[in-house]
Amino acid sequence: MLRKLERDFVAADLAAVEGLLSNYGEDVDPIGFLQFTERKKRLQRQLQDLDNLIKDQLEIGVFFDGPPVDHRYGISAEFCGEAIALLSALMAPHGRLFVTVLGRRTIGLLLRVGEEGVQSAAYMLPIDALDRVARNPHTIECLDQSILDLLNLLKKQRASMRIVCGAHDFTLDYRMAASTS
Repeated sequence: MLRKLERDFVAADLAAVEGLLSNYGEDVDPIGFLQFTERKKRLQRQLQDLDNLIKDQLEIGVFFDGPPVDHRYGISAEFCGEAIALLSALMAPHGRLFVTVLGRRTIGLLLRVGEEGVQSAAYMLPIDALDRVARNPHTIECLDQSILDLLNLLKKQRASMRIVCGAHDFTLDYRMAASTS
C-alpha cells in the first residue's frame, strides 16, 4: 500500500515532466530540455522498478473500528492480536505475514508477505474469499472456519475491519457475523 502511494507520486511527477516537455521545445532551452528528458527517463525507470516491487510484494492494509478502538489511545492489544492471529491463520497455507507499519491517524497496520518468491496470487485467494463475504455475507455454505472465527471475533467485540489489498477495498463488519450464526 505504501509502495502503491509512492508509485502514484512518481506517476504524477512523470506526468508533470511529460507535460513540461510537451510545452517546452528543445530549441527554446536545450539544456533545460535535456535535463527534463533525463528526469523523464529516471522517473520511467523508477516507475518500472516500483511496478515490479508492487507485483512481487503483497501488502495488506488492515484498519479497525468499533468499541475495541479508542481513537485517542489506540486499539485493544488483545483484540488486535487475536484479529491478526486469525487473519494470519487464514493466510498461513501461503506463507508468513509480517506487521510492518502501524497506522498513526487511523487505527490500523500494514501486513507484508515475508517470503521471497511467494506468488502473491496465492495470497489473493483468502483476500478474494473475504471480499466475497463482505459483498454477500449470506454465503454461509462457502465460509471456511477461519473466516467464521474472524467474523465471530468481530461480532463478539462489535467491531469492523477494513482490508485494502491491491484492487480490493472492503469492510468486514460485526453485523455480518449475525448472518453466519
